[in-house]
Amino acid sequence: QFQEKKHEPEYVRNVLIGLAAIMGLLTVPFAICACVVAGTAAAGAGAVLTALALLAWEAGSIALMQRGPAALSQGFLVGASLVMTALTFETAVYWGQLAQCDTYSGDVALARYSCAHRGAMRGACAFAVLIWLVQLPFVALAVAQRHVL
Repeated sequence: QFQEKKHEPEYVRNVLIGLAAIMGLLTVPFAICACVVAGTAAAGAGAVLTALALLAWEAGSIALMQRGPAALSQGFLVGASLVMTALTFETAVYWGQLAQCDTYSGDVALARYSCAHRGAMRGACAFAVLIWLVQLPFVALAVAQRHVL
């Protein structure tokens, strides 16, 4: 059905809005995990800021798609989406590595991090991966169909 309607601006916008809404739903549990790991020494504040940035980007994307993007705002959407996709990937890798902190005993590089709330670290990683997996088609569609929007 998408192939038939991919040249209809309203349909493409609705698909992008749906993807952004899915990301927003996945960002809520990510934000909860981020609040739990916020106390992690030398790392926790970044997770909270990432969650806030994701929520702002998703809300902005939905608002932009609902009103119909202009050329400038569409370029901003694509650029911000690329940056957020990179940030989410980095967050997933970072918290995935840090969640294994008990296996790195004696590692000098990890000595400055606290190893509390490993479950929340794993949750932050898992939800960041899920968000990233939804971001990929969002960015691909926003870039590929920018002339339709």
